Amino acid sequence: MRPLEAHRMKLFLPSSFWKTAFAWVLLGALAIGHAQTPDQGSLVLAGTISKTTCVLNFGDAQSTLSGQKTLSFGSIPTSQIPTGQFQGFVNVAPKKTVILSVKNADGSTCDGIGSGKWDVGISVTTANVVSATGGTKVLQSDGDRSATTKTFTLDIGIVLQTTKNATEGTANVVLDNKPFTPIGGASAFTLLSSPNASTPGLLATETLAVSAQFITLTSGTRTPGAYSVSIPLTVFYQ
Repeated sequence: MRPLEAHRMKLFLPSSFWKTAFAWVLLGALAIGHAQTPDQGSLVLAGTISKTTCVLNFGDAQSTLSGQKTLSFGSIPTSQIPTGQFQGFVNVAPKKTVILSVKNADGSTCDGIGSGKWDVGISVTTANVVSATGGTKVLQSDGDRSATTKTFTLDIGIVLQTTKNATEGTANVVLDNKPFTPIGGASAFTLLSSPNASTPGLLATETLAVSAQFITLTSGTRTPGAYSVSIPLTVFYQ
C-alpha cells in the first residue's frame, strides 16, 4: 500500500459510522437536557396518645363522678327578698360558686390534651333568658311562664358570672351570645372562659370559677315559689 492511500484510509469513514456516531451524540444531548436535581421534601406524622380520658371536675369527687353539681341557695323567706327591681340578694343569698377544671380519672391535671385548650360551653334557649338592668342577661327558672299571674319563678332570675383561675366569678356571661360553633356541630354555644370567646380558651392547668347570683326582675310583693334551672354543660377541646 502506498503512503498516500494509507493516509486516505485514515481520513475516510463509511457513512454508517457517521450515522451511528450522530445517534450517540444526539442521545447524549437529550440525556443532558432532561437531567434535573431531585426535589426534596418530608412527610410529618404526628399524634398524641392519651393515657387517660379527661373528665370535667366540679371540685369534689361526688359531683364529678355523677356529672352533676347543685348550687343550692336554700329557703329564702319572701320578707327578705328585696322589693325593688333589679336588686341582688346580697345579704340573704350571696353568690354561690363552683370551680370547674379538667382532670384525669385519678384526679391529676389532665394531660390528654397536650398543649391544647379546653372550655365549657352552654346553649341556653331564649325562653330562659331575659334582659335586666344595664343589658345584663338573666337566667329565668324552668318554671311555668305561661301563668297569667307572675310567680316567684318569673319575678326572680340568676346572673351567671365566670373568671379564670379565681375563687369567684365576676364577668357576666352573655347568655344569648353564642359565637362558638364546633366543627360539624349544628348548635352554637356560649363559652364560659370569656364573655365573647369564639374558641376554647383554658389551658389544661387552668380552672374556671362559675358563680350564680339571684336578682329581682320586678318590684313589689314576692309570691312564694321554687326556683330551679338545669344548665347542660359541654366540654370542648382544641
